Amino acid sequence: MRPVERLSEAVRDAAGGNHYKAIPREIMTNDEVGALAQLCDSSMRRLYDALKREKSFTGDVSHELRTPLTVIETSSELLEMTDLTPQQSRQVDRILRAVSQMRSLVTLFLQLARTERNIQGPSTDNVRELFTVVEEAWKPIAAKKQVKLSFVTAERCQGNFSPVLLATVMNNLVKNAVMYVSDGGRIEVIEKPDGFMVADNGPGIPPEDRKRIFAAFTRGTTARGSGEGLGLSIALRICERMGWQIRLLDQTDRSEKLSWATGAVFAVTLTGSAPVRKDMNAENG
Repeated sequence: MRPVERLSEAVRDAAGGNHYKAIPREIMTNDEVGALAQLCDSSMRRLYDALKREKSFTGDVSHELRTPLTVIETSSELLEMTDLTPQQSRQVDRILRAVSQMRSLVTLFLQLARTERNIQGPSTDNVRELFTVVEEAWKPIAAKKQVKLSFVTAERCQGNFSPVLLATVMNNLVKNAVMYVSDGGRIEVIEKPDGFMVADNGPGIPPEDRKRIFAAFTRGTTARGSGEGLGLSIALRICERMGWQIRLLDQTDRSEKLSWATGAVFAVTLTGSAPVRKDMNAENG
């Protein structure tokens, strides 16, 4: 069993870092254990190469987005200095706020491309304050479908968290609900002592889709509207990095107060993770 133990130790050592580390050539003998060692080495090399390409692509795209964002921001600021009607001023203000949010998202994706586990946003906020931001973005869109979108507090969630990270998770869940719920439907975003929930009375998620709902480029069989199937995957990745938890609740996990929610109910648990401290507010370049 000694050759197998040596191979096991080599694989464990190679898998412990953030970069590819070849399995020692002396283990790749001309027998079954050597063939297994070569297979492990080849698989790990392909995996690390794929991860390297993904991080490089994410970083490059995020970096290149900054130039057009600067052009949009500068042009909008110049436009803001001209004589505008109140309605035009509101639209320019929306553009500038969207650019600011996009800059924060660019920073987020650059951080996700790095190897560090914990990532921070440029400032801090709490769950209730983020409700206002997400509500402002999605309530007009929900209203066009005559969907009742409500933000309620069952109990305050203590702690300050990165608004970029937490708002991205919340935003993707609300967007998902707005896309799937039928016209005239109902969506509630509920603050809880350990986080928040997003519930709707849409068509729900079929059993065959539930296991893969957080996979990238996955759209449910009841999907409506446009989308690439990345929202829930991004939300999951952020939660995993931050030590949060995101779950799609079964019917048996829902309280009586959610008996109206015949569609999807997502729960995000924030407690147990380290809240972003007030002094950790510098934006990474």
